[in-house]
Amino acid sequence: MSTLNLTLRMCDDNTTASFSIGSTDQLWPVFEDYSKNIGKNMNALFFKFDGQLIYPYMTAAQLEMEDGDIIDVFNSQASAHTKRGRSNSPEDLGGKR
Repeated sequence: MSTLNLTLRMCDDNTTASFSIGSTDQLWPVFEDYSKNIGKNMNALFFKFDGQLIYPYMTAAQLEMEDGDIIDVFNSQASAHTKRGRSNSPEDLGGKR
């Protein structure tokens, strides 16, 4: 098993952080550490490598990553609508209580 140095780059502001991981280790510990370092919940972010969405259980070897590769990090965009377009106000529920 080889160790890789990977850089995570936040696409909003181009800030970076570097991490080392074994090529066959799952990436979630790196994602979790990165999220904590920037003060965000890991579930509020998504990660891509060469345009491919990365799931936390994936490994660098599965993604054919090499030493020095960059993982792009994006903030998840909250929906502007309520769930399935519904509102929670009583007026929108037909006034029923």
